[in-house]
Amino acid sequence: MANTLASSARSDSHAVRTDSGFSTLEAIVAIGILGIALVPLYGFQVTLSDGVGAIERKFASEQASTLTRAYLSGLQPAGLATGAAKLGKMDISWTFDERQPGRPALAGSGLPGRFKVNRVEVAYNVSISGRTLTTGRLERLFWTETSPFFTDMSQDQ
Repeated sequence: MANTLASSARSDSHAVRTDSGFSTLEAIVAIGILGIALVPLYGFQVTLSDGVGAIERKFASEQASTLTRAYLSGLQPAGLATGAAKLGKMDISWTFDERQPGRPALAGSGLPGRFKVNRVEVAYNVSISGRTLTTGRLERLFWTETSPFFTDMSQDQ
């Protein structure tokens, strides 16, 4: 019987462990490796979101500039004198400078015609809620009438 107890004690010390699951150390190592792998992915996500934000801002700026240029291109000289307008949510302000004095437009015969041509440069600023979206310059030509097409014949007689 003593012999059996000694042999059973020996067999317990050489027994193969059959526990299933992870030890605490294995779980900590796995979480550490996962954390190290996720750090570059987070940096990539931040870079992508910054890029998307920059693209959205650039698109908004280009759209505002296109709308402003179209608006200012359609204004008559008297409308340019106001210097400000509101297009939807956008506030537009501008100044203009006559680049060269008006010159008479030549008729087909080469003689001075009934119009004078003025070249004007318009500098504009577009903002929404006080935040500037874009600024730019636009060059315009204006035609002003110097003499009427029809003269009053009753005054000649």
